[in-house]
Amino acid sequence: MKQILRFTSFRAALHAFLSAIIRPIAVLAIAFPTSTSLTQPSSAASPLVPVTGAADSTVTGTLASVGVESTVLGLGPEIATFVMTNQPTSTGCPSSIVFMFTAADVTDSNTRKNMLATLLAARVSGASVTVVYSGSYCDSQFGYPIPIAIGM
Repeated sequence: MKQILRFTSFRAALHAFLSAIIRPIAVLAIAFPTSTSLTQPSSAASPLVPVTGAADSTVTGTLASVGVESTVLGLGPEIATFVMTNQPTSTGCPSSIVFMFTAADVTDSNTRKNMLATLLAARVSGASVTVVYSGSYCDSQFGYPIPIAIGM
C-alpha cells in the first residue's frame, strides 16, 4: 500500500525530501571515506579538521543565506554563494563577505552538487555547518574564499 504524505508547507516538504537524501549519503561518507584530505576528529564540536595545509581555517555556525546565481548577467554557470551568521571578516582572500564556489573552482559536478545539497539541508533545518577554507583558495573572478570542505 502506498502512503501519501501531505505537508503543510513547501519548507516541510523540502526538509523531508532533503533529510531522506542527505542522511543516507552522510552515513555512506562516514562509513566509506573517499578523501584523504579530511579526517574525522574525536570531538563532536567540529566534524572536519583542516589538514590540506598549515593555512587552513574552519568556521562553524548556521547559514544566513544560500544562493545560486543564473547566467543572465554572463557571470558563468553554477555560481553558488553562502553567508554564515558568523561570517569571517578576514579569510586571506581579497573579499570575505561571502563564500563562493563555481564550476571553475570545484571542477567535479558531483562534488558541487553534494556541497550545495549539504548547504540547502543545513539552511532548511537550521543545523550548523563547519566550513574549511584557506586564503590560498580564492575565486579568481570575484576574490571570495572557496570552501575546501563543508560538513554538517
